[in-house]
Amino acid sequence: MTDLRWVRFESAAFGGACCEVRGLVGEDELNRLFSFAVEIAAPDVVLARRLPRELLCSPATLIFEEAGCAVARIHGIAAEVRHAESPEGRPPPSHSPSSRAPGC
Repeated sequence: MTDLRWVRFESAAFGGACCEVRGLVGEDELNRLFSFAVEIAAPDVVLARRLPRELLCSPATLIFEEAGCAVARIHGIAAEVRHAESPEGRPPPSHSPSSRAPGC
């Protein structure tokens, strides 16, 4: 039997709302800067449209869970945020609005 592994994404910018992690790609090595691209789904349209502005430069945490217990936490800052709406599960358009913070 294999234990399921989950990843949660938390940020004060969510105001307590929980966002589902839909995709995660990244690198984390000892003595190196880490980088992750996280695709999340906001629980409602209003939060999804407000989220990019509020999440940019905000502290964020990736929490890796196994068998219901947190096994690792990675803390960082959201340096780039993109907003894409895809209610039918279609891939977002390549011209998704993007915000980038040069000095976070």
